[in-house]
Amino acid sequence: NALADSGVVNLLGVVQNTQATNSTGVISVVQRYYSRTIPTGVYRGSGLRDLAALPYVADIVARWPSPVRNSSQAGSAVKLYRHLLAGQPDRSVAVASIGLLTNLAALFQSSADEHSPLSGLSLFGQKVFRLAIMGGRYPSSKGQRCECNFCAAAWGA
Repeated sequence: NALADSGVVNLLGVVQNTQATNSTGVISVVQRYYSRTIPTGVYRGSGLRDLAALPYVADIVARWPSPVRNSSQAGSAVKLYRHLLAGQPDRSVAVASIGLLTNLAALFQSSADEHSPLSGLSLFGQKVFRLAIMGGRYPSSKGQRCECNFCAAAWGA
């Protein structure tokens, strides 16, 4: 949001990479704080562990007003990704994934739809010029168990 406020980026949307119901409400609270109305998509796939949200999540949703309170009020992350990417010029989108890779994996496996005749992987390749992923262990993950952001989707499969 700070980069959007400074004009460095145009924030097109936010996707939630987990199934925690109230986390969508927190996304809405933060966007409202920054006076933004942007679309939010939620992971609708299967095979992901049903991890409980951290304790502060319900507290934020209960204490701060927002138009979206939970994940039932948001659409599919894959549909949102496809809609947003299809509407942008080629090689113009930067994607920052700061959580699980569930939505990206689901996007890559998606087929042509009303937004684009391309597969998800092809659509991503055509529209995205940069992908930044948060994950791993600094300075090295060598010899350590796979970090959550990289492996969470695989654990449930």
